[in-house]
Amino acid sequence: MREPVGDIPFSCDLPDVTCGHTAKQFQSASYLAFFVLSAKPIADKVGLPSLFTYPYTFLVVDRSSKRPILFVTAEFSRLGTKCLGVFDQRGHSNLGWDDGLYREDAFIARAKVVAKDKLGENLAELSPKATPPKPQSSSVAPTSWKQRLGNAVLGALGGRLESSLRREFQQAAKLVFETAPIETVRTLFGLIGRGKDYDEEARANHAFETAKAKGPGSPEDRYTRTMASGYADDVAKNAPIESVVVLLDVFEMVIDRNIKVNSDNVEPLLDEAIENLERSTLPRHQYVRDKSAGRVTD
Repeated sequence: MREPVGDIPFSCDLPDVTCGHTAKQFQSASYLAFFVLSAKPIADKVGLPSLFTYPYTFLVVDRSSKRPILFVTAEFSRLGTKCLGVFDQRGHSNLGWDDGLYREDAFIARAKVVAKDKLGENLAELSPKATPPKPQSSSVAPTSWKQRLGNAVLGALGGRLESSLRREFQQAAKLVFETAPIETVRTLFGLIGRGKDYDEEARANHAFETAKAKGPGSPEDRYTRTMASGYADDVAKNAPIESVVVLLDVFEMVIDRNIKVNSDNVEPLLDEAIENLERSTLPRHQYVRDKSAGRVTD
């Protein structure tokens, strides 16, 4: 029995079809579909790193809700790998690759088969002169079909971007605080934890000194790492999103480059992360840099 169609879990690797070229359109009783050339990941829209590009994307939208429910992609990575990727309510899956899929007609045919298997309807191509259905509300200002499609996709997916970024920071901080050397944990905790009252900071410093003295794996070490992760959780939930993005970038650099962070190199990492944010398209608050504390505040 076919599963009910649900929302696609948000991922920064989802194709942003608004930056591509819609070459063909398809329809069935319940769905509209679009063949889009040269889409990029949503990550690119907000200045985050991504490994992927999508020369071909086959997007299926529910007619009634106008929500995207399926992406079939030609997914090329900067590492040289290729696959037929699928984004649906289960998340992302990989269906392998056949060099015949370089041809547009072959890719479209395969994507339609995937859509039929998942949705149960055949999608027929609209002639170039055919006009897709307009939004039902007469109060909606006239826009191009591509703009309406973009609004549907970003309305359904983009609204979850902030919560996804907060969750990604929470996960990155947890990984670093559980596995990195205690000096790295202490330095990064200082980066996200400055501004606490004196007594709280003194207790944190004492915890780190004790953990360092007792050594890796000791109860004191585990307690201190748990304390740092708990504070990161609070930052992930409550800090301004721009601060979260900067900190996420710092923690991801630490993970990707296997950096041992200390007071000498944390400032350059923070500078690089802030520059990355300034190059992104995220809305920004006015920032105040406190160089002595090595942090960003709203």
